[in-house]
Amino acid sequence: MSVKTTLYPPLNESQLKATVPIPVIYRQELPSTNDYMMGLQAPNQGLSLIVTDYQTKGKGQAGRLWISESGANLLFSILYLPKSPMKAPQQAIEQFTLDIVRALAVSLGGFLAGSFDLKPPNDLYLNGKKVCGILSEVSRQRSTVHRLVVGIGLNVNQRQFPEGLRHPATSLALESGCTWNRERLLGHLVEALQPCFESLEAS
Repeated sequence: MSVKTTLYPPLNESQLKATVPIPVIYRQELPSTNDYMMGLQAPNQGLSLIVTDYQTKGKGQAGRLWISESGANLLFSILYLPKSPMKAPQQAIEQFTLDIVRALAVSLGGFLAGSFDLKPPNDLYLNGKKVCGILSEVSRQRSTVHRLVVGIGLNVNQRQFPEGLRHPATSLALESGCTWNRERLLGHLVEALQPCFESLEAS
């Protein structure tokens, strides 16, 4: 489940489109950003992004739910449509997901001092607590990748988390003592992730 409150302002769509370097869709609430992108009709080739303030059915690894306070964090999915038929075995997708996690750690490390640790297959920890989760999903036509969706949940400004979580959680705000601009942060992160998609296609 998610924790829906009104403590935080919604994302500013104009600022999102000015700062995110790829086409961006904003919805204040969605069941799941990954599901939205997997079902998007007639998307453009290359990269595009959906971001929301609140997910009613946020997806984690192995069918688990992603818990997030409304308006506090970054909940987004990047859709990649190969420009030409791309064969990518599951092992390549798993390596790509690890590359995404590493790129996020490097990018965030430029803004925040702390110890970032990768927990395979898809989690990023900050100072021993979970701060980010990634879920990659692939649609194939025969042996080629038709579309690839990377969903990312990053704890940004949330300062309280439910008790009894499987893994202790933290956020950028808790670790830095600052409130973060989510629109500008998303733009920086997408810039950092673009080379991962380029490398996947080149391989």
